[in-house]
Amino acid sequence: MDPFLKKLLGEMLLPAPEDVNAYFGDQIAIFIPKVNIYLESTHVHGGYQFLVPLTTSFPFQVEKKTIILEQNKFFPFNPEQIHRAANRNMDLRFLAIFIDKEYLHETSNSVYGQRNILFENSNIELDANTQNLIRMFIEESRNCQAGHDFILQSLSLNITINLLRQVKSNLPSVTGRRYTENQSIHKAVDFLWECYKEDFSLHDVARVANLSANQLIRSFKQETGKTPFDYLLDIKIQRAKEMLRLKQRTVTEICYACGFNNLSHFTTVFKRKVGVSPSKYRQFILGIL
Repeated sequence: MDPFLKKLLGEMLLPAPEDVNAYFGDQIAIFIPKVNIYLESTHVHGGYQFLVPLTTSFPFQVEKKTIILEQNKFFPFNPEQIHRAANRNMDLRFLAIFIDKEYLHETSNSVYGQRNILFENSNIELDANTQNLIRMFIEESRNCQAGHDFILQSLSLNITINLLRQVKSNLPSVTGRRYTENQSIHKAVDFLWECYKEDFSLHDVARVANLSANQLIRSFKQETGKTPFDYLLDIKIQRAKEMLRLKQRTVTEICYACGFNNLSHFTTVFKRKVGVSPSKYRQFILGIL
């Protein structure tokens, strides 16, 4: 197998040419099976994979968790993340995008100043522009006209940046206080940022905003897209991720420093929001994996 593909695919065997359409750039490969593919064994990849079920939704075993991959939605797998089809009797039709790990890290570092990206294992519907870029990549790779290498390089960069923008990851989702023209919600946001470590109720936040609890929930969601509780959790998890990138505190210490009452709850929330446990996240960020 080509060294680039071996690095990209990891343990996965390259399907026979008669079974799959393959489209290559220098840093990205896209595979679309011509027939149903039977993904029997547990495996990992050296690069990032984005899988799109084409004909039906199907269950996948991702590490120790079973997740339904939704039809026509993108699902990310991180490098070295163990996965397999949960139903061993299911034949699959899908589109698979593979991106070289170092290329994605370098791109992310240039754009966001952060290298080690960990995508959340959840389904996402990409915008029409990104889907069109993928179609253009396939056409350019298939036709191989003059200058196609340059166009594929440009499309690879565009696709990678769009995935970084749209797919949930450890890139900060709450990068700062998102102020609004609504002064009541402005006060509530300030309160959540300043008091996220402390114990308080919804009524305490409503009192600061000079609103009833129901008014606060409704207005807060209109302004931020989240409930006050979800926004608070995002702040706590963002602070936890910042602390986990350092070695100064244990996971338990970070748990309490971010306002969680017990380690089990912290781990559950962190894994739901980020896709992996705090310890696994720290290992990934520090380059242990």
